[in-house]
Amino acid sequence: MSLAVLAASLAYAIVFTWRARRVLGYSMTGGLRAVLLGVPFLGLTLLRNGLWRNVELAMLGCVGYLVLVVVTRQVSFGELRALLRAVRANPGGRRPSEGSAPDFAWKRLRPCREPLFDTGCR
Repeated sequence: MSLAVLAASLAYAIVFTWRARRVLGYSMTGGLRAVLLGVPFLGLTLLRNGLWRNVELAMLGCVGYLVLVVVTRQVSFGELRALLRAVRANPGGRRPSEGSAPDFAWKRLRPCREPLFDTGCR
C-alpha cells in the first residue's frame, strides 16, 4: 500500500513539475538533481522492521543523502554552516541569562485602562 502511494505521489509530482516548467521563469534542473539524488534511498523503505531498525535506516538515509548532496556540489559547506547558524540562533538575539522575550515584555508594560484591543496603550 505505501509503495503504491509513493508511486502515485511521484507520478503526480513529475506531471505537475513538467507542466509548471512553462510557467516558471527559471530552470528547475538544480532542484530536480537534488530530488533525484534521494531516489536511491527509497529502497530503504523495504528494510523497515521495528523502531530501532527504522531509526537506523532514517539516520543512514539522512547522512547518505547529505554526503551525496555535498559531493555532487548541490550544497556547499558554507550553506551548511549558514543553516547550522540559523538553527542554533536564539530567536530574540538575547543571551539566555537575560531572560526570555515574554519576561522583557511584561516588565515594560504599564497598567492600562483603555480597551483590550486598543494598541495605543503601552
